[in-house]
Amino acid sequence: MIDRNRDGWDSPAIWNDLMTNNTVMSNPFGITFDLKNISGTYTNLANQPANPLLHGTAGNPSQIQLSNGTTMTFDPTKNSSVKG
Repeated sequence: MIDRNRDGWDSPAIWNDLMTNNTVMSNPFGITFDLKNISGTYTNLANQPANPLLHGTAGNPSQIQLSNGTTMTFDPTKNSSVKG
């Protein structure tokens, strides 16, 4: 990951800290941000004709570019409706 201000924390770690160290509930949404660094242009898009993100008013994408991205891990024991 890119630590833009060089303080030792990048956004996925900050989100994980917020979701874990709060006064309400640890990981209330059942989502953990993985500490990865994904960059590249990809063409292996999901075949989901009804997905409004993949087939919306802006058209149908043929590729996606990620720059210093990450993935998420979902925990249905924390939130039974969590989905990717």
